[in-house]
Amino acid sequence: MNTHESTTGIVMIRRLFLMLFVGAVLLALQSRAAGAQVLNVKENQITVSSANETTPTLGNDGISDLVVYTLRVTLPDGTGAPGDIWYQRVTSDGTPTGPAWQITADPTDDELNDVSGDYIVYTAYDSTTSMAGVIMLYRISTYQLTPLARVDVAREPRIYGNNVVWVQGASSAGKVMWYELGWSATRQRRRAW
Repeated sequence: MNTHESTTGIVMIRRLFLMLFVGAVLLALQSRAAGAQVLNVKENQITVSSANETTPTLGNDGISDLVVYTLRVTLPDGTGAPGDIWYQRVTSDGTPTGPAWQITADPTDDELNDVSGDYIVYTAYDSTTSMAGVIMLYRISTYQLTPLARVDVAREPRIYGNNVVWVQGASSAGKVMWYELGWSATRQRRRAW
């Protein structure tokens, strides 16, 4: 075997290894792409009313995904009527399914909603011009509406699991309040920080 034949053999082996390496990389990329989830960039309109709809929040109550929002009708004089809390069930791709559900329909100005699991929390203000109101809790599965706290200045209720928090008091002296849901008088606690 001469030097030329030896060099040609080495070059061929290198080319073979290169082709095998490129093939393995392409196979790995193809396998990875097949297993990757595709990001859904489809836009869906959730509500269809002519009213002003605000503060959408996303949740899942164990039955389906849902969007909770405040609906406020504009009055003939251009002012807003008291807000009401609604929710709309959606499919996994964000398409609305079934009718929208109205939670509140009373004279209070209901807004600033949040959702976690089976619960929706919101503030029921005394009027559209008042900061005084009641932090309210709605249980989706039982249609149960429960007042949690009456406060002179209430803002930003949030819920996570069995814990509800909100800001209470004037903006220069606000306190964060916490309420643990227990559904029995012995387990309910209210704390300020």
